[in-house]
Amino acid sequence: MKNAKHYILILFIIIFKFSFASFDFTPNCKEAYVHMQYLRFNKAYDFIELEKTKNPKNKFINYNEHYLKFLEVLITDDKFEYNDFTIRSPGMLKAILNEKTSSPWQYYIASEMLLQIAITDLLHEKYFRAVLNLIRSFRYIQKNIQDHPHFELNTKLNGFYNLIFSIIPNDFKWITDIFGMKGDFEMGISQLENFCQYSSHDKLFEIEGSVVNFFLRSSIYEDSNLNNEYLCQLMSICSINSLVRYLVSSSLLRNGKNSIVNKIIFNNDQDEDEIRIEHFNYLKGVCKLYNNDEEAEVYLKEFLNNYSGKLYANSARLKLAWYYFLNSETIKYKQTIKNILVHNNNVLESDKQAYNEAVNKKYIDKVLLKSRILFDGGNYKKAIELLNCNASILNTLNNEKKVEFYYRLARSNQVMNIHEKALKYFKYVIDRGQNINDYYYAFALINSAHIYRDQKNYEKAYEYYSKCMHIQGNSFNYSFEYKVNKALNELYLLERSSLVLNN
Repeated sequence: MKNAKHYILILFIIIFKFSFASFDFTPNCKEAYVHMQYLRFNKAYDFIELEKTKNPKNKFINYNEHYLKFLEVLITDDKFEYNDFTIRSPGMLKAILNEKTSSPWQYYIASEMLLQIAITDLLHEKYFRAVLNLIRSFRYIQKNIQDHPHFELNTKLNGFYNLIFSIIPNDFKWITDIFGMKGDFEMGISQLENFCQYSSHDKLFEIEGSVVNFFLRSSIYEDSNLNNEYLCQLMSICSINSLVRYLVSSSLLRNGKNSIVNKIIFNNDQDEDEIRIEHFNYLKGVCKLYNNDEEAEVYLKEFLNNYSGKLYANSARLKLAWYYFLNSETIKYKQTIKNILVHNNNVLESDKQAYNEAVNKKYIDKVLLKSRILFDGGNYKKAIELLNCNASILNTLNNEKKVEFYYRLARSNQVMNIHEKALKYFKYVIDRGQNINDYYYAFALINSAHIYRDQKNYEKAYEYYSKCMHIQGNSFNYSFEYKVNKALNELYLLERSSLVLNN
């Protein structure tokens, strides 16, 4: 009887091991995974080749190869790399799905691979294919949750989809409704927080967890005053990981944290064995522009000369044009604006805005441009001082430029927490801007709503957010609607927590 039990136990172990052997996260696969996250692609390929010789049937080989190709496409934005990726990825995905296994990795990997494919499709304007792949990715992660509810990594993808589908623009909600892809904003945050907690105890996913954690803090919680302890942790990771350094720096720069970005990108260089991120030159050029430094031209031109893709290219051209305009180099300014008009295949919001500005620009005012650059660089007090000292130009500005003047004054006061003045100037923009400039009008509404929300005047905040939902036909519709939907979800959570506290 003892022998029978012993053999049954051995048989169970063999069967269990066999059912997972095709998805074995071996030391070679783990090394490859880590090296690719540090952009050491040659070393990652070396470990993948080692695994092929030892365990050729291990499906983590397909996963790692797919992840590597995805990162290459994302970083280089090279059309040939993208075409190669689209040719090879279906075969890699098929190898994962055809495997007969009960491993929780199977559908998780399939879901992540399809998400990677969808992201590259979106960046290359293959929108229909991207949507189909997102639907498939969503379904596989739901299947994995059903089959393996305790598999910790499910929280990352499921949290992502809950967030995205809860704030998707109304024009696309019919797609999610048809396929039953419902989002839950609060649950999405909770699931991503759980993933961050899990990754903090697993070195293999520590880098991904730090990126997700930063995304939550900067984009969801909108923590404008990141505490010193967290910033120290973040800068420590940025000093050793170029990918995290780029993602964090680009996000901080968009949120007026120019002084922090300067420390991050100018104190750290990429290692020779890493795939080069040309966009660091773009970030450096923008930082220099915000600091009124003549090296802005050097970095922006180096980015445009060395980068063959389109992501942030028009944004770089617009900022280079600003540099020329502020330095009275009129011929170079006009030529750079013309170069923007030649490149109209824009995917990112910043590139679309650059193109629209180049198309619609009738004349540019130096004071307003300086105030914009000061604001974007986080120099809010100087922006207010500049506008107040030059209020006399209002007598010479047309109506559209007057609206811009008060909008920029309002935004700077808002960030400096001078809310009453900000609301006063936003009201000027709202009252006069609707038929003049839909951008300033729309963002005056949403920023007024933000102020009322922060003042816990939830009724007034809801009133202004609701007005935002009725703005139609603008050139920034989907990104703006995303911001409004996110804000309404946040407002709901704030109102609910307020009611709980009061009761």
